Amino acid sequence: MAYYDYVFEFDVTLPAKLEFERTVARPTGKRFFAIVLGVTALYVVLVMAVTLVFLCCAGSDVVLGASWAAVARVAGPATDEWLAASSTARDGEIASAMRRAGLGRVLVGLERVGSRIQTQLK
Repeated sequence: MAYYDYVFEFDVTLPAKLEFERTVARPTGKRFFAIVLGVTALYVVLVMAVTLVFLCCAGSDVVLGASWAAVARVAGPATDEWLAASSTARDGEIASAMRRAGLGRVLVGLERVGSRIQTQLK
């Protein structure tokens, strides 16, 4: 409905010049084709190089796959210490710290405490 309130602002009539055909110059030689082919090949090589660097470094140098954000949905007294450390650590560092603490195979669950539901390490 708001469009119809302001339709008079878009009803401007001015003369228009319309051209159906225009002559343009474009390069059609073999040299231009070689330049376009070279730039396209360089682009493909750079994209592949960036993809390979990303895939090689994703496991060790980059904080990717930080699944600890999903644990935040069940944050509570049992997981607060690990969640606080996870914001600056990689997944592998958290996993090794949990193994050292004897929590390598521990699951996070929920339990009812009175009228509240809170996290529990199983």
